[in-house]
Amino acid sequence: MLLEGNYRVRLLGVNTPETKYPDQPAEPFGEEAYQFTKELANGRLVKLEFDRERLDNYRRVLAYVYLDDGSMLNEQLIEQGMSPAVVSFPIRSDRKRLFEQAEREAQRKVAGIWALPNWQTRLPEQRERAARRSN
Repeated sequence: MLLEGNYRVRLLGVNTPETKYPDQPAEPFGEEAYQFTKELANGRLVKLEFDRERLDNYRRVLAYVYLDDGSMLNEQLIEQGMSPAVVSFPIRSDRKRLFEQAEREAQRKVAGIWALPNWQTRLPEQRERAARRSN
């Protein structure tokens, strides 16, 4: 996500499938997650909420993103099955619980990535990659 002033935002608790590998096709549901985020947040006024860390090693802003209707984009991406909950990075415990609940709901609905037959086996690798990207 890109803010006015060209600041990049890294959504806390979220790691959507990759779409920008130069030598690989987009991962399943990567384009859908991109379009979902774009539809909900692009060109709109959003509110950022910060946690313990405000920037990652790549100088991206780390935040929870609230949309103009008061909903949290991070939670919606997880609940719609566009991302697993990534709670290994140090975030507030209430947010961890919220994201874990959203992930359980996505799994119950077999939404998005949870509909893929091999997703459960890729999940630990996905979460590890997300933790590395956030550091």
